Amino acid sequence: MNFYSSDEHTFEYKQLANPQDHPAILRYFVDWEWYFLGQGNDRNQWLVSAAEESIEFILLELLQMGNSKPIIVDTDIAPEFLKSIADTRQIVYLYDEAGVVHSGVWQGVTD
Repeated sequence: MNFYSSDEHTFEYKQLANPQDHPAILRYFVDWEWYFLGQGNDRNQWLVSAAEESIEFILLELLQMGNSKPIIVDTDIAPEFLKSIADTRQIVYLYDEAGVVHSGVWQGVTD
């Protein structure tokens, strides 16, 4: 199997992006204080927009990987979008239940 993590390609997307089509990807990152503590900031909308703008780059890379082997994709593309572009028999969508990773249960599963 092949593995593709969109997080590992974030900076590549930034290099390919243009201001007209990808303003969220190219947006200036203020600082971590703004990101985590900024009350009333538009962080959530910015993250959603950047993820949506990244989809075209993700799909292009997946198409270039070919279909000779299954591809495990670690990304945050919405299930509704995946259903619109792929056969649902070829999609497995996994997510953690609220709090599993933070509760320490996840560590026990992998040990």
